[in-house]
Amino acid sequence: MKPLVRVQDLTKHFASKSGMLGKAGEVVKAVDGVSFDIFEGEVLGLVGESGSGKSTTGRLILRLLDPTSGTVTFDDKDVFGLKKNDLRELRKQMQIVFQDPYGAFNPRMTVGSIIGEALELRGLRGHEKSKEVGRFLEMVQMPSSIANRYPHEFSGGQRQRIGIARALAVEPKFIVADEPVSALDVSTQAEIVNLLLDLQKRLSLTMLFISHDLSVVKVLCDRVAVMQYGKLVEVADSQTLFNEPQMEYTKELLAAIPIPDPTRARRKAA
Repeated sequence: MKPLVRVQDLTKHFASKSGMLGKAGEVVKAVDGVSFDIFEGEVLGLVGESGSGKSTTGRLILRLLDPTSGTVTFDDKDVFGLKKNDLRELRKQMQIVFQDPYGAFNPRMTVGSIIGEALELRGLRGHEKSKEVGRFLEMVQMPSSIANRYPHEFSGGQRQRIGIARALAVEPKFIVADEPVSALDVSTQAEIVNLLLDLQKRLSLTMLFISHDLSVVKVLCDRVAVMQYGKLVEVADSQTLFNEPQMEYTKELLAAIPIPDPTRARRKAA
């Protein structure tokens, strides 16, 4: 089967600064030669500790960052080789859901304007746009009546639903979900994960789900890729990775998953 997204030898280095004068220091290898495929209709989990390079990888795929080297192809298009107008067109098919959607919203814009801005990229205006705003809000289980309210009036979980609605408004094929539930409480996390599961199946979305929480990844993802220090150390289907992890680092990540029952002790990875 042909992949929708193909990442090949993707690398991103940052020059760090050191000393009072800000002289060039060591090179930080945030992403270091990463390669993987994401197939149409699949949810690939990208996991690792903070600083492993997983969020940087997601931003590189969407070309929110330019790479040091490597290639990303989306539907046979070279993402890094596209000119500005072509990239703008491609981004209608590739969207991101951020960890903190409030930081990505203009606080002076209403919910209707935030989602409507995306709909204008599809050429919608006036009553037709307003109708679609309501449809996408209802799709994420929010009432269409909130369109005239502002982001600060909502809880974190509600804002995340609005962020998902905005991402869906351009009818993308592919979504990068960058730690979309890590800032939420446990019960709200479950609601957002169930929403993403439902939308992914209903809309046949392809998704890169970035997270450090393997208990969430286990529920949502078809395959899992594990990153450590900017490198990909293991890729497997979800069941295999959770039942038979090959790498010691993966075993340590699995051993760190919290157990909800405090009376049970966890056997440490051998």
